[in-house]
Amino acid sequence: MTPRLTLLVVAAVANVLLLAKYHRDKPTAADWGSVPPQMHTYILGCAIVAWVLYLAYVTRLLTRGDVDNEIFHIVSASTAGYFGLQLLFFPSIRTGPKIRWPSIVLQSTCVLPIVLLTVVAFHLQDPLMCASASLILAHVLINDTIAFNVWR
Repeated sequence: MTPRLTLLVVAAVANVLLLAKYHRDKPTAADWGSVPPQMHTYILGCAIVAWVLYLAYVTRLLTRGDVDNEIFHIVSASTAGYFGLQLLFFPSIRTGPKIRWPSIVLQSTCVLPIVLLTVVAFHLQDPLMCASASLILAHVLINDTIAFNVWR
């Protein structure tokens, strides 16, 4: 399998697995803990925007003709790592309202694969990829890692 095809397959499988996991775990209002209700729409909206930006990032990378195979391997590994960690999201927040460290550790670890995507984008000097990766990183760091866990 070529590195481009590997990335395409990894991205597709990761998204399908995460969607299936969310469907199985059936998110509830209790999962938000003490996050203010007015922030639910904001955080979910940002997550949707980050996901669309991720799809734009991968699409842009796949359509570029000047990318080394190593870059596809890095992005495939980052995708598998990030989405794999996200599969543990609901178990980490359902440990109880007083036990927040699993969620904090998980969400903090999720930042690392996104940092790699950002480094790749700046290495390739691609404006669309740089903007997409930077905004995804901001969402994962600020909304998922800091805001969600502070309020929860």
